[in-house]
Amino acid sequence: MGLVRIVCMFDMDGVQQAGQVLADPDASGMELLHAAIKLRTISETVEATAIARLAEENRWSDTDEYTVEGRRPVRIGADGTELVDETLPLEIAVARGSSVGTATWLLRDVVNLHARHPHTWKAVLAGEFPLWQAQRIAQACADTGLSREQTLAVDQYLQPALGRLGLGRLTRLLRAAMMIAAPDLLAEQARRAKELRYCRRHSDLDDPGSSWLTARVDTADAIFFDAAIDRLADILGEQGDTDDKDHRRAKAVGILATPAHALSLLGVHSRRGLADDQDVPTLTRQVAQTALPTTQVFVHVHADTLATGSGVARVEQLGPVFVTGLEQILGHSRIKLT
Repeated sequence: MGLVRIVCMFDMDGVQQAGQVLADPDASGMELLHAAIKLRTISETVEATAIARLAEENRWSDTDEYTVEGRRPVRIGADGTELVDETLPLEIAVARGSSVGTATWLLRDVVNLHARHPHTWKAVLAGEFPLWQAQRIAQACADTGLSREQTLAVDQYLQPALGRLGLGRLTRLLRAAMMIAAPDLLAEQARRAKELRYCRRHSDLDDPGSSWLTARVDTADAIFFDAAIDRLADILGEQGDTDDKDHRRAKAVGILATPAHALSLLGVHSRRGLADDQDVPTLTRQVAQTALPTTQVFVHVHADTLATGSGVARVEQLGPVFVTGLEQILGHSRIKLT
């Protein structure tokens, strides 16, 4: 297969206009800023096009022969990309004045965008979508292990949103698109992630009286643990604690380490404040339920997903999830579901 010519019509009028603004000593600060942003966007587009063209010019086919002593091909990109000469990252690093690692990552992203994300690549070349955001999309698909066919489906799904959504919403949309394009792969990765649960305590060497707690737990447990901490912190404030909310939340973690103390604050009596001849009231199931926070959950589900019981739903402030995994987020608590 011969070289594929990469054609890009650069915004030369934009370059000229920005140059005129930069040469104008009376230009305002905002005008200078807009001109600089315009030039940077054009510069990034030109650089990405140049790197893509270099990859085409230095590509190897799977049938090309090579020797151990000579230059060899390497696969920089993910599935569906072509081999390139092993010296290309070095040459790009020298030209950019960057490290070889940085040049390699940039080359990888551009190669992936060109071969696996045609709509995103086109938006970048047109100056409609920032290159750094396009790189994040390419990296996410490659790191997740999506095939070229799956990535093309994701790219098609994202096309209407490119340049129209902020990074946060776009990231959530990307996650949903990957779950739709490769449900089995994403489900297996979620299953493996559950095997990495842990909870550890780390001492602060500078302050022996303080420690760090880190944990990787089920989302439901994390949400309700955070809610319990927040509720206790509010109770402490109502009782006259003048520390700020973060300090009261830290105190709440210590209170939760003594369940009887926590329950006494949350409304269930403990031995504290009782006479010696009085029994601690039994903690019935109904009483225990009153200690659980009521959570308002907003879930967006497509009609087809409701009908089939499978697919992707979006939980506000959390993002896309498989509908079969909603119970892991909701857990066992008082839920107000919308």
